Amino acid sequence: MSRIIFPLLAVLILCNSVNAAFVSTFWPKKNFSDTTFGSSEYQKKVLIAGTTSSFRDSLAIALADSLSKDSVFVRITSIKKLKKEKVSDWNAIVIFNTCMAWDIENRAKKFLKANSGYKGFILYTTSGDPVTCCPPEKIPSGVDAISSASVAEKKPLVMGYIIEKIRALYSGSQSVPTAPVYNKPDGTTGATK
Repeated sequence: MSRIIFPLLAVLILCNSVNAAFVSTFWPKKNFSDTTFGSSEYQKKVLIAGTTSSFRDSLAIALADSLSKDSVFVRITSIKKLKKEKVSDWNAIVIFNTCMAWDIENRAKKFLKANSGYKGFILYTTSGDPVTCCPPEKIPSGVDAISSASVAEKKPLVMGYIIEKIRALYSGSQSVPTAPVYNKPDGTTGATK
């Protein structure tokens, strides 16, 4: 009996891994267009990368606009272009992750893994079930991660939390913001490391 079960289990695990990579690579989705806010001469620099949705577009623009008013250069770009980025050029890199097959979007995952020593990542996952979609064990070590559903009413809370994390990064502090657990955008302890 075990001669059948173990190979079958191995095949199922392999198929699930291949499916997750395939879905996140080829699933039709639009990427953020390249847009900049503030002067490239500013000392503080933040990169925001992701795919579009009305909620993510609105949040990215609001974040960039707010940060640029604090003399921060912000570039919004496509998740496809992340692999060309030099992480040392940025004080913070915010990745808007779309939950794909209960995992981090494949391009984002590859970029995080390739730059595992960088301590300026903020991974924001949008999902109807944020904790199940991107559980703590899927978050690479050293990556600040938050999640929430794409609900317009949560935008100010999500934005405030991300800005607080960004400010901690460019001020040289590696600490997690002091917001109480119940103020996290998903209303839970979430998938934050």
